[in-house]
Order: sequence, then C-alpha cells, then structure tokens
Amino acid sequence: IIDAGIFKKMSQDGVDAAPLTTDNEFVRRVYLDLTGRIPTWEQAESFLAEPSSRKREELVERLLDSPAYVDQMSRWFLDRFQVRANQQRSISAPAALGFYDFVRDFVAKDRPYNSFVRDIVTSAGDTDISPAMALLTRPMRSNNSCTRGCFQHKSAATLKTYTTTIQTVALSLR
Repeated sequence: IIDAGIFKKMSQDGVDAAPLTTDNEFVRRVYLDLTGRIPTWEQAESFLAEPSSRKREELVERLLDSPAYVDQMSRWFLDRFQVRANQQRSISAPAALGFYDFVRDFVAKDRPYNSFVRDIVTSAGDTDISPAMALLTRPMRSNNSCTRGCFQHKSAATLKTYTTTIQTVALSLR
C-alpha cells in the first residue's frame, strides 16, 4: 500500500524509480538500516547463497524480529528524545537507563505509538518507579547531594519542547 502511493506520486511528478540493487548491495544496506551494523561474512554469504525468490522479504522479516533491530530502533528513539545521562540539562544515569529500558521494551513488544506517547505524557512519580517520567524530569541538586525523589518537573518551555519532540516523532512514524 505504501509503495503504491509512493510510486503513484513519483509517476505524477515524472520521477523514475531507481533500479533494484544487487543482492550484495541489498544485504549490506538492509543490515545497516535495520540493525546499524554491516552483516558478518557468514550472514552475507548465507543470504547470497539462498536460492529463494523471497529471500529479501525473509531477511527483512528476520532482522525485524532480531534483538539488533530492537537496539537500533531504541537508539533512534533515544536520539530523538535527547535523553542522555550525566550531561548538563539532562537526567541521572539510573533515570537514563530506566528510560532506555522503557523505550527498548516498547520497541521489543511492538506497542502502538499512541500508547507509548500516552505513557510518557501521563507519567508521574519517581523515575526509578516510572521510567517514562525521565523524559519529563531533570535532577535538581543542592550541595551536590541528591536522593531518590529529588526530581522536579521541567519548566513550561522545556515541557513544550518535549511535547513538540513527541509529536514530531509520532508524526514521523505514521
């Protein structure tokens, strides 16, 4: 359905489709796109030796079901949300790891995006208990001491920025 819409628009605009890649190019590109890594020699050789006419589709499905894909997509989301530990205007390392696990679980379970965004926007409590809260909080320290529960909501302007980021990510995934 998506391809049909793209090819229709390309045809209307007078844009020719690029030729199909070779199997050598395809295996490298699909591994990089879906896992962030090039295939091992054995993985590439196995794909190239496969006689099936559906080997490309089968490889894509196998990679989409792999832990490497979950890691790659989790990193993609974290980059969009700019959640980093121990950096100025960021969150503590335990909160960042909790948010990473929250995002990774979302990707691994293939949860709907509206559910993911709802969990973030409606999160409340301590970041150790509610990892989604990590996106909406920052550490507040006095005299370099901080204990559990010392997180405070960001300013209205920062929350607006995060809301815009969440909306942008949600829209880009439609």
